Amino acid sequence: MRTYDIYQELLIDAVAQKDRISVDVSDLRQDIETCRSDAAWTELPLSAKIRVLVKERLEQLQAGDDTDIQSSV
Repeated sequence: MRTYDIYQELLIDAVAQKDRISVDVSDLRQDIETCRSDAAWTELPLSAKIRVLVKERLEQLQAGDDTDIQSSV
């Protein structure tokens, strides 16, 4: 899946999302905002950026074996 497609999907998901939580990311905000330099990233709201990063990490963990999940906890 292309990065742009992931961004588009996440924007749609963010609008339609019903399960929401509050998370304090004040100490992570700058790192999240600047972890990528492409134009699409700069256009995303912070919530969508967080979803991109979480989904990508989950895909990495799912692609690996269970020991990867245990070692990152």
